[in-house]
Amino acid sequence: MSGANYVTVTNPLVTSIATVTVISTPDEIEYILGNATPAVIEGNGTNTAVVYGFIVDQGFNSVPSSLVTAFDFTTNNGGWSGLGSFIGDGTYRRVLVSAAAATTTIVATGDFRPTIPTEPSLSEVSWGTVSFVVPGIDFELTQLTADPIFIDANGTSTSTIYVQLKDANGVNATNNSLAGSILLFTDHGVWFGDLTSVGNGLYTRVLVSSTQTVTAVITAEFGSVTALDTATVSFVEGAVSLAIASGNNQTVSIATSVGALSVTLFDPTGAVIRTNGSVTYAVSGGGGSGSGTVNAVNGVATIPAGSWTLGSAVGTNSLAVYLSGSSTFVTFTATADTGPAWILSASPASQTLVAGDTLTVSFRVVDAGNNPVSNVELCLGFDFDGLNLPCVDTVTTGVDGFFTTTDVVDYALSQL
Repeated sequence: MSGANYVTVTNPLVTSIATVTVISTPDEIEYILGNATPAVIEGNGTNTAVVYGFIVDQGFNSVPSSLVTAFDFTTNNGGWSGLGSFIGDGTYRRVLVSAAAATTTIVATGDFRPTIPTEPSLSEVSWGTVSFVVPGIDFELTQLTADPIFIDANGTSTSTIYVQLKDANGVNATNNSLAGSILLFTDHGVWFGDLTSVGNGLYTRVLVSSTQTVTAVITAEFGSVTALDTATVSFVEGAVSLAIASGNNQTVSIATSVGALSVTLFDPTGAVIRTNGSVTYAVSGGGGSGSGTVNAVNGVATIPAGSWTLGSAVGTNSLAVYLSGSSTFVTFTATADTGPAWILSASPASQTLVAGDTLTVSFRVVDAGNNPVSNVELCLGFDFDGLNLPCVDTVTTGVDGFFTTTDVVDYALSQL
């Protein structure tokens, strides 16, 4: 019997037709056939092929998937992406992922072998293969890059040259064993160290500048093949001067950090530098703290907000910013203003009086740096011998942080 069979029974005296359906059973599974689409994929560890298995009976009819209790594929190379599933009666589907290969020949065959644990021996099991291939390296397509592309013409600055191998499809190759066979050439500067593989077909070598202001052109060869791509590195004049760009003359409270500060770096012609110069900075007046080194980006060096904290005294603070390795500098200034009210004191702090005595009392408010704070509202009160006067008067400190009075004391004494 095959798949689903139909037997029609008729009776001339009855107009109805009876249909008997005969379904294949697991015992009738006879063949498992398979194929894959596509049958050849690139062996890069990511390309995929869809593998199909077809479960049929003796008559090559599809066996319903509900009758197959267990079914799967195995492979001797590559791996599977997710689980397999039936997509219709007798048709099983799963995605095969290629194995990565680092040669230019066919390196592996993904044999997918269908298995049904409950059917250890079938009259025929036919399985397919998926070939994993790697296109050969096409050295003409090799990509050359440099970072950075501008360096100081001082005989010591460096740029890293990157060599990325490509295959015939322009895809990054994975060969990591050609460091001794690839030749790099430059018409200016000198090489530091050898060409080194960093993985996935990428190689690096370090170029050191000369003292001439020129542009070096880097080329690459492998055997008799020259890469079509080239890389360039310009050796340029470094910074010789700098100017304040932003952040000068800020005003903040004492012992508080200022916002970001920026300087622009210039070469001998007065143009903004194209290299990654740097500056150093340090406090030069007013106390406080702040020091460090900052690299320039596109000719501008920015000292981050919070890097310079002013001193605790009211007044002018200063920060010197130097070209690294030189005595050339600019000076930023910032004003430290009075901080919030911090300490309240009275003078005299204690005194013994009798009725009729006159007492002058001075109250003073200062900030955390002991600087006088003006326009601070004070509430004057008294508490003695059961008499509690929490606030008999409200007063304000003067520019020197003081408030001095005799009136409120006389008033308090008159209440005794």
